[in-house]
Amino acid sequence: MAPPRCSARAGLPLAALVAYAAALVGPVVAQQKPPRVQPPTERVTRTFTTPDGSRFVLVVDASQRQVHWATATWNDGGDDPPGFEGLTQATLLAARGGTWQHGSKDPEAERAALEALDAAWHESMQRPHDQAALARVIERDRAAAALCDARTFPRVLAAAPAHRPELLLRDAIAVHVLTTIEEALPDVAALLVERREQQPLRGLYRAWTEVTLARATARATDHAARLHGEVLALMMPLSPAARMLETPAGIVAPRRADALACWAATQHPSRTVHVLFGELDPDRTEATLRKAFAATHLSQPPAAVVVPPRPLTAERRSVVGGVDQPRLAVAWALPSGADRWTVEAAVRWLAVVPRSQLAQRLARANRPGTNFSARAPWPRTVNGAGLLLLDLDDANGTDGLLEVVLGACADAVDKDIPDGWLFQTNMAMQHDWNLHADDPRLLTAAIAEHALVWPDADIVTGAPPRVGGADVTRLLRQTFAAHPAVVEGHR
Repeated sequence: MAPPRCSARAGLPLAALVAYAAALVGPVVAQQKPPRVQPPTERVTRTFTTPDGSRFVLVVDASQRQVHWATATWNDGGDDPPGFEGLTQATLLAARGGTWQHGSKDPEAERAALEALDAAWHESMQRPHDQAALARVIERDRAAAALCDARTFPRVLAAAPAHRPELLLRDAIAVHVLTTIEEALPDVAALLVERREQQPLRGLYRAWTEVTLARATARATDHAARLHGEVLALMMPLSPAARMLETPAGIVAPRRADALACWAATQHPSRTVHVLFGELDPDRTEATLRKAFAATHLSQPPAAVVVPPRPLTAERRSVVGGVDQPRLAVAWALPSGADRWTVEAAVRWLAVVPRSQLAQRLARANRPGTNFSARAPWPRTVNGAGLLLLDLDDANGTDGLLEVVLGACADAVDKDIPDGWLFQTNMAMQHDWNLHADDPRLLTAAIAEHALVWPDADIVTGAPPRVGGADVTRLLRQTFAAHPAVVEGHR
């Protein structure tokens, strides 16, 4: 389009100038026009229990075009037979080998082959130098492998479609997570029920060996494990975490029957939490899940009994030897019914964030070489029925270190904590939550994990609430009103 002719004196008429500019840049402006930003959608949460007893949490978020499905179960050792700590984790790893329906070429023959392999494995464990017994293990392992295809179930799951199924091990919690779409939920639900109900635990002994060696390696490198075991002996002697801290005596073979019973106990609907997060219709999804999760053939496990620690009426001390350098572990019982966010804020403010109460007290005591950490609730149990644990180590020795710790605790509750003092703590909690929220799969797993550990708490799908100083003060005063358990470690 040619510009209108005009003289320099008169200039271009305004209307013509506007028309000319629109003709020149109009198409470019149209191409560069940013897309209309949709206002953020509000997440809607729905919780229900299916007929088989499975607990479900639906988090509806229209901004997520896919659906992420996380299933959280306990992996704390509470269902492991004595002497076979870690068996729960081994069954979780072995479950990746498929089901009887999808993976077995001849279920009847494969069952017999797996039982024969079980017998041969135990015979070989009892006679470790018997080459003939070892040869029978190898022969029967090959026979069992010829009767199955462990790739079948993952392929069927992928065709549903269900993308990237994986197992996340979070200390005492295990989370199985995958990504799918709403239209595939009936098929995916049926396959997850099949995984739960028709589990042959192929490759059990390889998984068991892997877990046992990993536990032995972890115990060899965890220099505070002996102190933690003693803390639990003093305050929570019935906790399965105490057995999990023990060094494996060696590789002994669990019976398949014990492993199947362990799987049934940990995967029973009453022990699981499912979270579905994404774009889905809550009414239609709930109807689908109620139909799929209608019944279970797994035996009802005994009710889990959590014995919370008792606040000590007198200080209890213990000494262990053989550690790498002088160490100190100090623990208090948390008050029952404590709020999860208040507990997290309290332990961060006390001993985690920069310039924490413990860090300042150590600086005043001129102990720059002291390393320290804190955790709570520890060990992880239902509704936080655990301990506040402080770990400290100093190559120069632990003399006077307990007094520093107790002084920091006294400073923490000497007066009410102003809300402003918790600004850094609340920002740190927000930052850590954002690490999950940035990835919808990780966020789904985190929601499932917290829903399992804190079944009585509200479901939080966004940023954690801001914790006030009065709540932290009250919690710490209740905690430090009792006496601690103190364990010293020496070389």
